[in-house]
Amino acid sequence: MKKKRLLRDVECESLAMVERWQEELARHVAYLPILCEQAGVTETELHQAINIHFYVRSITRSGGIQ
Repeated sequence: MKKKRLLRDVECESLAMVERWQEELARHVAYLPILCEQAGVTETELHQAINIHFYVRSITRSGGIQ
């Protein structure tokens, strides 16, 4: 019984976290056009910059670039 309750608690907590992340993501997405306009870039250019950032970060963390 304790396992079922623990599992249900973890499931409820996980669902609540996913809902919060979805709400936060929606807020960030809503600001994208405004940020792009302020920075003088298109959303495509911003997307490319973000991809490059995370690519370099992953290489740096894996030890590929030091």
